[in-house]
Amino acid sequence: MNVETDVLIIGSGPAGASAALMLSTLEVPNVMITKHRWTANTPRAHLINQRALEVFRDMGIEDQIHHDAAGHELVGDSVVCTSLAGEEIGRIHAWGTHPDREADYQRASPCLSLDLPQNYLEPILVRASGPMAVSEDVGPSGGVGVVSMPGIPLAAPIGV
Repeated sequence: MNVETDVLIIGSGPAGASAALMLSTLEVPNVMITKHRWTANTPRAHLINQRALEVFRDMGIEDQIHHDAAGHELVGDSVVCTSLAGEEIGRIHAWGTHPDREADYQRASPCLSLDLPQNYLEPILVRASGPMAVSEDVGPSGGVGVVSMPGIPLAAPIGV
């Protein structure tokens, strides 16, 4: 089976899924392929900065992100320790949470940084990208999952 598209996106992580959503929003046919048949299943990256949240606002998913994320007021400090349970060496306010800097961040953007682990962000991005279908496993490496975006129906596995 041949699949034709204007844009092929490799990977369904935050960058790939964001690209798919942005292109779908602009009605650009795209297909996202990924090694796995699922989104992230561990927290991984978790901070969404102001500019990223502005982009998510433009993509129409800001409300869902706010619903699932820990708010800006909970972002807190960056802590340096000798080990995970070791002695604390230092602590600094981060991401615009210091009382002397928070107003600067609030003036710079209507969006403030949030804490949303990658395993919560990826499904939001993928769901918002449009209709999808996942192929069967193909190929010697265990398979390629394919997410089909608007205008690109996928009825069967594609070859690698």
